[in-house]
Amino acid sequence: MSKKVIVIGAGVAGLSAGCYASMNGYEVDVFEAHTIPGGLCTAWRVDGFLFDGCIEWLTGSGPASPFHQLWEEVGVIQAHTFIDREVYSVTTGTDGRSVALWADPDRLGQELRELSPQDAGVIGELCGLVREMRRARYRVDHADELLGFWGTLKMMRDGWPARKLWATCTSTTVRDFAQRFRDPLLRLAMASSLPEQLPLVALVMALADLANHAAGYPLGGSLPVAQTMAGRCASLGGRVHLRAPVKRVRVEAGRAVGVELASGQLVEADVVIAAGDLRATLDQLLEGAFPSPAHEELFATRELLPSLSYVSFGLSRPPVLDRRDAVTYRHALERPVTLAGHTIDVLRWKSYARDPSMAPPGKTVLISTVDSPHALWQQLKLEPQRYTRAKVELAEGLKALLEAPMPGFGGLVETVDVATPLTFERYTANHQGRFMTWLPRISARPPKPVPRRVPGVSGLYLAGMWVSPPGGLPNALKSGREAVELLCHAEGVPFRTERGPCASGSGASCSISGPRLTSGKRGAQ
Repeated sequence: MSKKVIVIGAGVAGLSAGCYASMNGYEVDVFEAHTIPGGLCTAWRVDGFLFDGCIEWLTGSGPASPFHQLWEEVGVIQAHTFIDREVYSVTTGTDGRSVALWADPDRLGQELRELSPQDAGVIGELCGLVREMRRARYRVDHADELLGFWGTLKMMRDGWPARKLWATCTSTTVRDFAQRFRDPLLRLAMASSLPEQLPLVALVMALADLANHAAGYPLGGSLPVAQTMAGRCASLGGRVHLRAPVKRVRVEAGRAVGVELASGQLVEADVVIAAGDLRATLDQLLEGAFPSPAHEELFATRELLPSLSYVSFGLSRPPVLDRRDAVTYRHALERPVTLAGHTIDVLRWKSYARDPSMAPPGKTVLISTVDSPHALWQQLKLEPQRYTRAKVELAEGLKALLEAPMPGFGGLVETVDVATPLTFERYTANHQGRFMTWLPRISARPPKPVPRRVPGVSGLYLAGMWVSPPGGLPNALKSGREAVELLCHAEGVPFRTERGPCASGSGASCSISGPRLTSGKRGAQ
């Protein structure tokens, strides 16, 4: 008789854990509070427009990335069409000049040197790092805790050629690297490319993956990816239960023995994998009864990446842009503007013109994001009318500001939706509505792994972005896989994987579906 595994949360980490546990012969039930799978890998429909809350590109869409194999194992690669892009982002400065960060290091170097010959030295360094990263090879198909002495030695040997690359890219921040550029436009383009507190490796890896055609955008966006994973779990024998929130993990004699659902139903299990928010797991699911000093130290001492507000616009037609080949745009304001308590000095937006499935025929979607403190919205929510007014002020203010880079923008707007950190907190239960977790430490040394177990509770494993900081879909996918790998190791059984149906090169047609997308508004929450 196979053992029973309960997975809490049907985000990417939870669905990953459900797939791999099923592959390894466990009886699997995945419980999800929301009406759709995906967690933060989500989208919502408003007035015929589909507003995407997650994927800008999927690391691992091409075989040059080691994550490609993992996405094949959960069926995503086989079920989706990916669009590669040549430009990482386009940035326009206050002087009207614009610069494209090309993924290809040769084109990148050419564009940057034409704009600023005086920065040739640091431009050459950046392009050199991208070239090296394109050739770098690293493994993601194992749990580091299980490598042992010889495995660690082999990993170090395999990674030795790239040691200088990793040391350079992880020991400086994007902000510090940007400050080395003399030209203000290039400095802005680098600093605004990502949260500037991140290590430089985040930018270099993104450019390298895009250049290697290993970071494509899946047509249809985020939700179909989650639906595919849910379908893959079901095809392997797992059960995904939607509208089934878990109230608590049942612990008896120091061992997780199942869960209690919010409905009062008790579900027994041999193993529980908590793949949702770590703060909620410790405080609510375990009722604060099992303190975890290592996790609490992280919450107390480590800086978190900012929460975001999403302002999504449904447009009657694509706006006119100087660089139509791009997806991600940055536009510097002549002076900072404060909207609903947020100070904005650089406009950020994503264009979905290349994905016609996001809007009715001839129309399109544009989404602008703003760093958005959770505490501010929490205070506003105490007075619902103030909260609503703040959302309107943010949306109207951004619409007016977007007129500068896109004249006539306001006249194209048919629908506006604002999702604050409280919106994402409500639908995903993530701590402060965050998309990512702790900032990586700036160091040439590998980071210390976050514990995947809770002291005093056997049979309970943790997965998700909080144990794979700073987060992101590939890390979530990997963490779910590794939770099951650790489980198999603890039980003394070999960890098995298999590619999903219609694997690359099979020549077979593929149709994988998950739970249906529910329509209707989900914005003003």
